Amino acid sequence: MIESDRQEVERYYQTLSTWIRLHGAEHLGTRYVVVRLARMEVTGPLDFSDIQRILGRVVDLRTWYDAWHAEAIQAEEMGERFIAEGRMVSAGDMFHRASMCHHWGQYLARIGSEQKAEGRSGRVRCYRRAVELFDQPIEPVEIPFNGTCLPGYLHLPGPAGVAAPTACV
Repeated sequence: MIESDRQEVERYYQTLSTWIRLHGAEHLGTRYVVVRLARMEVTGPLDFSDIQRILGRVVDLRTWYDAWHAEAIQAEEMGERFIAEGRMVSAGDMFHRASMCHHWGQYLARIGSEQKAEGRSGRVRCYRRAVELFDQPIEPVEIPFNGTCLPGYLHLPGPAGVAAPTACV
């Protein structure tokens, strides 16, 4: 990273930390991050009260990751318990929740930090576990783009084992 970019990134994190200390994470979330969180909620496993509870543990930028990470670990552990009990749908929901918490934990982590890397790998690991447990056909896909491949998941209609219609009428 060139020095001017590094300085800009440093200013961003200093400003962000100042906003959290002065106004609180809930204010930051309400003004900025919760807008993105709310958009994710359309298909995500976190509701507004969950988001407020998690943000209530954030006192500055240094505590952002820890608050989300703790929630992710708790959801992963619950997912494992549900698997042991044979409750696969609930387990899938918990791993999906853990994936989103890992995602939001790394969202404000410093670029190149261990927290950023750990959050990203946790997000992927938990989402893959959730996909295995969901009762709908989901296929991994790779989309070629600018000389690389973008990974993704194609969520198909209907329950697993039921073929989708092949033609429109």
